[in-house]
Amino acid sequence: MGKKGHQKFIDVWANQTNLGKQFGLSSVAMGKKLKELKLRGEDGNPTAQALCQGYCTPTPLKDGTPFFMWNRQQVEELMRAQGYQRLDPIGVKLRKGKRERKAGRKGSDTAAHL
Repeated sequence: MGKKGHQKFIDVWANQTNLGKQFGLSSVAMGKKLKELKLRGEDGNPTAQALCQGYCTPTPLKDGTPFFMWNRQQVEELMRAQGYQRLDPIGVKLRKGKRERKAGRKGSDTAAHL
């Protein structure tokens, strides 16, 4: 069977950082939202609900460190129900560029004071 109809892993699953970028949130802010949605426990690990209902999947790192990827579509549906809107791809790129420019200015300001 050909590759038609198959989605790439990265199109379905996202780490917390990339998941947050879809909504204009930092990784930390996205983690807090996942806790509010009862998908992450206070210990930072996914809840049984998140694992059983397919909101996330374990993808341990090579050294065995636990790591989880989040289902973009399922989390997006919950976020929308809470009033959050996904940024369009152009909006994500614009925010990234703005952060990079801001970081560059901070670096040059610091160098000027030396």
